[in-house]
Amino acid sequence: MITQIGQFPYQGSLRLENFDGTRKHLCGCALVSATYCVSTADCSQMPTSLYDVQIGITKRSETSDGQTIAVAAIFIHPSYGFGCGPFPNDISVIQLAEAADLSNGNIGTIGMANTGEDFSTRNGIISGWGQTRGSGAYADNLQFVKVYVFTQAECLEYWDTTSLNDYSICVGEIGSAGSCYGDQGSPLVVDGTLVGVYSWGKPDCMASQPSVYSSIAYFREWLDSVMA
Repeated sequence: MITQIGQFPYQGSLRLENFDGTRKHLCGCALVSATYCVSTADCSQMPTSLYDVQIGITKRSETSDGQTIAVAAIFIHPSYGFGCGPFPNDISVIQLAEAADLSNGNIGTIGMANTGEDFSTRNGIISGWGQTRGSGAYADNLQFVKVYVFTQAECLEYWDTTSLNDYSICVGEIGSAGSCYGDQGSPLVVDGTLVGVYSWGKPDCMASQPSVYSSIAYFREWLDSVMA
């Protein structure tokens, strides 16, 4: 579903500079304080100077209502790439070069899940500018959909044990809704709390298997240490 301006004020677009000097949407991120966003490590591999973050927007083609901020530093989880699954320990912190304008009604922060919190069997919301059909261009309008948060046992009915970790959160509506390319780093929110950021899913982006998010609760101590 298409969002309205200001509906998800914490949603950010992490943009990367292209060869022609323009910057285009790469991944999503979530604004958790005036100067920090959470995203995924897979989205954060390039030199810091090539990135910026757009916040306070719904349409990527219309940015006048929002704010574009340079990136000061990127912190990738030290164990990224080590372990089982497609993207082990896939989480990062983006430090902004200036504070987000929280007086702008379209821009706001979101609180993070606490260590040990379990959101399984509950309903949440995922949002992002990723592909909507598994091919073609990224969405111009920010999209969102309501999803179910699977238990680990339920998720293992779709993904094997070598793909999942304790920090894997599976979500979706099988057969109808999930995440896709361009949604990486975008938020999973349950009852106003940031629960996860999108890491990986079925290669063809079909909703026949759950989308897998990196758990904020699992990584909360590391996140706090980086942003201290």
